[in-house]
Amino acid sequence: MCISTNFIEQEQDKYRQEIKEKSLYKLAHSYSEIPGQTDEDWTNKIILEDETGNLYPVAPNPNGLSFATKEITYSEYERLESKENKRAFVTFFGILGFLITVMVTFTWYFT
Repeated sequence: MCISTNFIEQEQDKYRQEIKEKSLYKLAHSYSEIPGQTDEDWTNKIILEDETGNLYPVAPNPNGLSFATKEITYSEYERLESKENKRAFVTFFGILGFLITVMVTFTWYFT
């Protein structure tokens, strides 16, 4: 059984295409934050423009798609992104702390 090693890139590309197709905003620009990358396949930010000329940078993810289709406001989009980043940070360090605790416990127990 083959497992794709570029799952994140495929998901990002899927959301980028959906935002382009379904967006109720004008697509102003898309770019990559990776230095030296100009290929559109590496896009990790999409700039949307509303009727009054305001620019909104969004990531190609479910939250960005929700904003592009006007299901949520930009402030809600930013709040969701911040919340997800905090959750990922806490989860990573929680797992790291648990593994360190297990290692220290085993070292203490078996020595």
